[in-house]
Amino acid sequence: MRHAALMLLLLSAAAGPSPADPVRARVGVGTQRPSGYDLLGRKDDKISMTPIGVGGLISMSVSSITSLEIDRPKALNEATFLMGQKKEADAVARLRQLARELAPYVDVPKNNAVDLICDAVDLLRSAERWPEAMEMLGSIRNPAPGSNAARVDLLRAYCYTAMGKTLEAETALKKAKQPERGDPLYPVAKIVESRVQLTVSNINQALDIIAQAIVDTPIESEYYPECLFVAGSCYHALVGQATAAPPQPGGPVGKSDSDRIMAESGGPRAAATETLSLLIQMVPESRWAQVARERLKQIGAEAPAAGAAPMAEGTMQPPADAASAGATNAPPAPQQESKAQP
Repeated sequence: MRHAALMLLLLSAAAGPSPADPVRARVGVGTQRPSGYDLLGRKDDKISMTPIGVGGLISMSVSSITSLEIDRPKALNEATFLMGQKKEADAVARLRQLARELAPYVDVPKNNAVDLICDAVDLLRSAERWPEAMEMLGSIRNPAPGSNAARVDLLRAYCYTAMGKTLEAETALKKAKQPERGDPLYPVAKIVESRVQLTVSNINQALDIIAQAIVDTPIESEYYPECLFVAGSCYHALVGQATAAPPQPGGPVGKSDSDRIMAESGGPRAAATETLSLLIQMVPESRWAQVARERLKQIGAEAPAAGAAPMAEGTMQPPADAASAGATNAPPAPQQESKAQP
């Protein structure tokens, strides 16, 4: 019964946009414990809201609010469902409406409206809807202290790389607060940095940057497969370089992880094959795996068959449960004029 009710709810999402619901949130004022309110809108510095379970209408100034935690909007779940049904236009309409509802609160201290809009951007990222993603990021103006402003800047830089706008990506990346190792945003920063370097043919530097992400990013991260793809793309770019230095098996201590992998593999072609094959084994149905198969074909290598055994010890072999980890709907690498593109 619960499953049937859930399906009816989700199917109703496909019928068309629903009227905007009040934004339900827990609002903190001073040292008081946060209380539940339905946010009804904002005019200048005043937010109109109704206390949940009490009724009535009050107006509260932004300067008096110490925290604002908004409940996860159902529009995010509806948009996810619509994306899965290939109804992207309907999903985008829901997400735009959601951004309009949340944007008035992004400058409230310690709000999560910024993160919720970024969640919507991530859905658009998965569908490669770059203009709409940038539009939604543009709705986040003057994010308040305590909100996740770094995520906004990094997602903007990510979208720029996907759109082939390398200079803009570099500018956005410099503006962003750089995440530390262990931060969920750490691989995003490294992916953007690596792609920027790869675009301008600094392949070895791009390899070193993405190798850091592979080492320091948990396998279960949604960005781990993309890190492998970018690394494989770097090795793939080296395959066509006549000036690529020959591998030195058992190279000197201090070599980067990318150098070690290439030396142990027997050169860039073998390293590209192993890295891209690992990606395919981890997330065989993903967009990354689809493009990885194309890259392998370009260098005359064969993609692993479905259910293929793990690669030999000494390569970037993940734990046995890694095959089910990572995102399966990430966007394709940006297409640019440079031959050294991820």
